[in-house]
Amino acid sequence: MLAIQFPDKKPQLKKEKGRELVFCIIRKRWVLLTPEEWVRQNFLFYLIEVLHYPHAFIAVEKKIKIAEVERRFDILVYDQHTLPFIIVECKKMSV
Repeated sequence: MLAIQFPDKKPQLKKEKGRELVFCIIRKRWVLLTPEEWVRQNFLFYLIEVLHYPHAFIAVEKKIKIAEVERRFDILVYDQHTLPFIIVECKKMSV
């Protein structure tokens, strides 16, 4: 198992119409806070604040074609040549 030192900085949260929302720093919008989304947002802060990946090198919840098969990813980090470098699949903390 990978030990992750999450940064002190945390995602912004708010309540709206009885629902909890979290601000996605990559998508620049509020999204429904689910257990998986909580993991995704905290891991984004880890990539940006601890590992220092630029925002521009990160994509969230998009599709990618691998060996002629289209797949969806939670987080994708590109390298300096805009090639996929890291693909992350997020699950809630208990998984």
